[in-house]
Amino acid sequence: MNFSLAAGQSVVVGTYVIEFAGATAGVPAYNLYLVGGGLVAQFPSGARTPNWSYIYSNVLIYTTRLSTDGQTATSIVVVK
Repeated sequence: MNFSLAAGQSVVVGTYVIEFAGATAGVPAYNLYLVGGGLVAQFPSGARTPNWSYIYSNVLIYTTRLSTDGQTATSIVVVK
């Protein structure tokens, strides 16, 4: 699934809600929730990952474009 989100916006993919939290120092940040549940992961969660990709369980979030002000991201999400 491809999507573009502004900071604070979210999208439902399968049993997950992915919220784009904006970017800090050019690194996109996301919050991952279960639909109807609580927060299960925040990205980045440690060391910087290559290519702005984040993995949690069966979810892959890959940011393909980030606006210059860090307030909008275009991403691909795969849930296996």
